[in-house]
Amino acid sequence: MGVIENLCVALIVIILLGTIGMTIYFHLSGRKKWTPHLLVGSLAIMFTLSLPLLLNLRSEHEAEIEKMIASREGSVLDIEAIMSNEYPMRRGKANTVYKVTYRSENNQTNTAWYRGINHIGNIHETVSDSLPEQWYFEEDGPYPTLQTAQSIDELIIVAQDLQYNTRQEHERFTIYNGGMPMLTFGHEQGHMELWETTSDDCLRFAVRLLEIHGITINQDEFFRIAREYGGYGDPNKNITMRVNDQQLVIRSGIATGMAEIKYERVTR
Repeated sequence: MGVIENLCVALIVIILLGTIGMTIYFHLSGRKKWTPHLLVGSLAIMFTLSLPLLLNLRSEHEAEIEKMIASREGSVLDIEAIMSNEYPMRRGKANTVYKVTYRSENNQTNTAWYRGINHIGNIHETVSDSLPEQWYFEEDGPYPTLQTAQSIDELIIVAQDLQYNTRQEHERFTIYNGGMPMLTFGHEQGHMELWETTSDDCLRFAVRLLEIHGITINQDEFFRIAREYGGYGDPNKNITMRVNDQQLVIRSGIATGMAEIKYERVTR
């Protein structure tokens, strides 16, 4: 944040603390009739001071939008903050979704959607009640779902829309449920670790990850075996999976045992 923004935040905090102190003083001294006037005046001042912060947040979002569109060799025509629910992705309370109209490199007019984070000082950092920053370009194809995702990048969008945290580093992709890992997909094709075998979402993500890598299995059989070897009702019993020739080998993380599922490899 700049000097003006920092000053506004400091003044808002001072006024808020002063208002609380004066409210307590008025109540203790029997001057309660002054409390409503104090609250109204304080709220008016804090609202006025917050305007530069809100305007700066909007300008940071717009600068990020301009940067992204330019990286795709396009030019922005219009940026609209959508206040209704008419947008493709989910939105947290601390997010703003923008509809971006732009002219692409081939001189076509297209639409993109940007989910910005309302975090003064760092618009790329998630905060309480916000979903991660996200882009969706309509020219790239339909908005992905768990059934239609064609890549890990699209699966990340699906996971975030379902309010799961994700991380991708060193060719290792992890989905978190809160702060605990739910599923980890390693760089070695078909190798996974599942911690929440009682979760339908966890098992569906596992099946879709395999399908993205050209491996089709019987979902019902996989669900049954994963829950049996993972310990149905006990999310602490994780399982590992690895592709081996024409079989998917499932090993239990705690209980001894191993199961195998035949699969079909699909060439894309």
